[in-house]
Amino acid sequence: MAKALSIACLGVLGFAGAHKPRTDVEKAFDKFLKDFSKDYDEVEKQARFGAFADNFEYITRENAKGHSYQLGLNEFSDLSLDEFKMNKLGLKLPESVWGELPSLGMHKAGNSSLPSSVDWRSKAVTPVKNQKQCGSCWAFSTTGALEGAWAIATGKLVSLSEQLVDCSKKFGNEGCSGGLMDNGFKYEEQAPVCTEDSYPYLAKNGICKASGCKVGIPAHGVTGYKDVKADDEQSLMDAVSKQPVSVAIEADQMAFQLYKGGVLSKTCGTKLDHGVLVVGYGTEDGKDYWLVKNSWGSTWGESGYVKLERGKPGPGECGIKSQASYPVVHYEKPPCQKDETQAEVEGAGGSVCAPKCNTGSCPTDVPEGTTAKPMCILQDESSGDKYCALACIVGGCPDGSKCVHLSSLLGVCIYPDSSSSMKLGVAPDSSEITALHATDLSNAGRVQSHAKLTQPKEFRLSCPPTPRSPGSPLPSCAELDASEVDSIQAWLRGFAEHDQGTRFKATDCRRCSRMVLRFSGEGLRATMLAKGGPNADFASVLDSAVVHSEATKDEDGKNATPDQDPCMKDVDGVKPEMVGAEEAPNNGALASGEQVDIYEFRNIGFLLQYFAVGFLNVPGYVYATAAVVTTMPWSFKLFFGFLNDCFPILGYRRKPYMVIGWTLCFLTLLVLGTKPLPKPYFCMAPDGNFDKDQICNEEARWAGGEFACLMCLAALGYVVADVAADGLMVEFAQREPQEKRGTTQTTIYLVRTIGSIAATAVVGIGMNGKEYNGTFDFTLRFNQVMLIFSIPAGLMIPVSWFLVKDTPVQEGQRRSLRQYLRQAWALMTHKAVFMVVMWNFWEAVIGRINTTASGLVKSEWAGVKNFQNQLFSLVSLMVFSYGLHIVKKRFLHCSWRKMLLGTGIFLNVMDGTLALLTTYDIVRNQYFYLGEQILDDIPAAANFVIGTFIVVELADQGVEGLTYGLLTTVANLGNPFSRAIGNQIFGLFRPNLSDSANYRSDTPEFRNTVALSFLLSYGFSFASFLLLLLIPDQKEEAQRRKKAWGSRSTYGVITIVLLAFAMSYALTINFMTMIPATACLEVVGGSGYTTSVSTVAVEAPLSSKCGRMHVHLVSVFCSKQDLRAVLQGTAASPRGFCRSSRCVTIPIPSLLPRHE
Repeated sequence: MAKALSIACLGVLGFAGAHKPRTDVEKAFDKFLKDFSKDYDEVEKQARFGAFADNFEYITRENAKGHSYQLGLNEFSDLSLDEFKMNKLGLKLPESVWGELPSLGMHKAGNSSLPSSVDWRSKAVTPVKNQKQCGSCWAFSTTGALEGAWAIATGKLVSLSEQLVDCSKKFGNEGCSGGLMDNGFKYEEQAPVCTEDSYPYLAKNGICKASGCKVGIPAHGVTGYKDVKADDEQSLMDAVSKQPVSVAIEADQMAFQLYKGGVLSKTCGTKLDHGVLVVGYGTEDGKDYWLVKNSWGSTWGESGYVKLERGKPGPGECGIKSQASYPVVHYEKPPCQKDETQAEVEGAGGSVCAPKCNTGSCPTDVPEGTTAKPMCILQDESSGDKYCALACIVGGCPDGSKCVHLSSLLGVCIYPDSSSSMKLGVAPDSSEITALHATDLSNAGRVQSHAKLTQPKEFRLSCPPTPRSPGSPLPSCAELDASEVDSIQAWLRGFAEHDQGTRFKATDCRRCSRMVLRFSGEGLRATMLAKGGPNADFASVLDSAVVHSEATKDEDGKNATPDQDPCMKDVDGVKPEMVGAEEAPNNGALASGEQVDIYEFRNIGFLLQYFAVGFLNVPGYVYATAAVVTTMPWSFKLFFGFLNDCFPILGYRRKPYMVIGWTLCFLTLLVLGTKPLPKPYFCMAPDGNFDKDQICNEEARWAGGEFACLMCLAALGYVVADVAADGLMVEFAQREPQEKRGTTQTTIYLVRTIGSIAATAVVGIGMNGKEYNGTFDFTLRFNQVMLIFSIPAGLMIPVSWFLVKDTPVQEGQRRSLRQYLRQAWALMTHKAVFMVVMWNFWEAVIGRINTTASGLVKSEWAGVKNFQNQLFSLVSLMVFSYGLHIVKKRFLHCSWRKMLLGTGIFLNVMDGTLALLTTYDIVRNQYFYLGEQILDDIPAAANFVIGTFIVVELADQGVEGLTYGLLTTVANLGNPFSRAIGNQIFGLFRPNLSDSANYRSDTPEFRNTVALSFLLSYGFSFASFLLLLLIPDQKEEAQRRKKAWGSRSTYGVITIVLLAFAMSYALTINFMTMIPATACLEVVGGSGYTTSVSTVAVEAPLSSKCGRMHVHLVSVFCSKQDLRAVLQGTAASPRGFCRSSRCVTIPIPSLLPRHE
């Protein structure tokens, strides 16, 4: 029933406002169901229609804007964006872009001209496949690249199996939970690749069954892979012109989900989460594009393909240029493929991988960057078999090899560090050699005769008089003066063979970084030959060079810091970039965007939020009876998170709510600081203490309601600000790389604890006067403390606006309330989130069931006094902050379960030892008892902060505040239940654990009862450890759960019902503690009423008419003052506040005769 009601609510949102466009949506939905053979039950159908209506509206709106692309309905149109991302992505990023796997080098653009368009679909690409409900995009990208490379090498296009899902786990891939193309290539180097027919794809994790399949590519048929130079347009075009290339992109946007055709442009960022295959490039309607094969079936996009904008600088559209790679299959460094022979070339001093000539032709899939030609030029003298090799003149060989001349006309690319027992010589009758005569070799001899250069040459070029704008190139040749051109020209003339290459450096005027032009020895000679030999024009040679930019380096080759290199200083107020350093990899960050330095001055307001919250979240005794009221706003963190997620103010989601919260807090504290307090309830004795036997202001106890409400408003203010800061904290933390993620959380809670230390010092020392149950002769008044607290609250108003970095919400990023609610619903229905919700709630309910004896053991047996208690609280907070620092430095990557288990066991053992030593009167000393609290605080810090780690991993972008509010609210709501259960359980113990008289009598029987209650409390705590299986063990598992685990409406319904019930219960309990008639009930923490006491008689003046009479006392109250009030006729019914363990139980009349 609850599930139906919940879905019905969503249906109301979906069907609200029926009009003609609504009818169009319904018709489109009916057609969609028929076209894609969708079949739902009625409940699911309503939910699917809601998502479909959102997508239909988005398609209509976007298509009307005249983009270069079109959106349309497809089989994913009934999914929300979050549901779509669950199973259609799956790229698992390594800690660095290329991981730690060995590769065969970096592909960089060569000097040859590139074709204007490339399309491999008819030659080297199999039909579009469908990964279905499995995060295996990486496997399809890898397999597609292999299919293309093998087809180009052998002329045979074979559909290969995506067996990587099952078989490449030991290389770092995780099946349907994600993987990486490079890891797949690593597997293919060592194992045979099966055909699709013999090892069909099943869209689920399984056991590797490659041993019995039909082999499509033999083991070692792939010698390795190459990575394409990141963010380099020409390099990727060059690679794609030779074969299909695997790339990673960001595909988690609605435009990608609903893409229909055209050139997709300006729709996504660089958060790489999907593996695809680039199979060509071209131009459409004047717009350059990359042609990309996807793995979502042929009904998506342009028959399964998408065109992404080409020409966009940096990482490119959707990050397509960030992480490209492809397999290499021939002519690489030994060990060789199955169809190649490793052989030593006579007279060359090295060996080659030589495939046999196939009717005079050779495989053409040469390593990237190679200009040497594969030719049938080697021969085995004993058998007469001919073999292919790379023929060279002056260079153009693969990386790691060199051109060794076997005659005046012919060179062969040789790997000098390898050898073989098989010997091959030059085929004497090879007709291929005649093709080499086309090149003028006379200049080659002249170039090779020059002296060898052993040191790189550095030139500092003058800058043009007009400063260049950001992103502009170095000075062109025309901008250099004649002397500089002559100097470089002379150097070029003296250039000779230099295997490692040489370089010259030019200063970039805009950023003062060094731009490095690299010339390999072979490449420069070939360029000079093509341009006229050693007298080649400098400009023409420079234009043909490969330009590589790099950041300035220190002597050790590391990136220079600002104090090491003056070039790193700001110029014209612009912070210099690491020019030429390749784009920082997405090294496990959960969100795109620059990592935020929370220590920067412009972000210092973010840290100060937590200091102020810690400072104002003062201990409850400051507020006296208002303590319960001030905790109530914390039960609404979920609602406040929803507000700042969904309703930006002035374009910002976080800092306006911080300003509103701190303004409310400041104004309320100002009122409290200036509002006169009523006269005290008790009279003041000559020694400065209250005389609790003499009442001076009977009405004082009822005057506290107004102050309690003002306290609640102040707490409400800083809770609103705190929730906004928590949402921002999740955003910042998700931008941290995986190895550092968790630093932000531990830092802000460290700062918050420092704020609490300051508050404890102010209150614990400043309010330790006798009127506050202290011992000092001086004290700060309540109004003075409120005014002190108003100062940081007031300062936080401008700080929140000017010193908090909050990214404004762009117009296109604004979401409707319905879209937000659907995203929130998707969050709550996800199994990974549901499990953490259950852990947060039930861990609080079970693990925090504590004996009611602890307070009286502390005060009666340990003899802890107020000042000492506050002093140790101050030290305890300091140790707690140090514990957070230790977690930040040393334990960010430790198992969360092991940390919670270890710290939990330590805390229980320490607490139990101290409790039992005190109970059995072995050691009863307040300092000894309080010292245990300090020992506990380092593990307690680790225990505390882990919950925030989990929140960051699970939060979706756009609902950060809601996610944090949800999980922390659920944890807070478990406390009233544990308190009520504990009161019921330990209320059954006899002698009574809440009767202070039993502690004063201190009998052996009662000691055993107290000890048993403590042991039972620890039993509940240990039982809660079983719930640790509900939470992920670390960041990686959290992300795996989020990607691999599905969603169910049942999870969301249970979460909502649990929240509603727990919040209602918590609020009811809090209000009952403030109502005199219910405050003593055991369920709310009181000692309870009783009618089982003995009948005694007292004389009480009931009325002037009746005089004095004896009455029977059969009820329970909390204080002598309550008794006096009733006996004096000033109270008509029992009342009292029994939350404190210091309450005194006194029998009084349950029903007084009323003037009879």
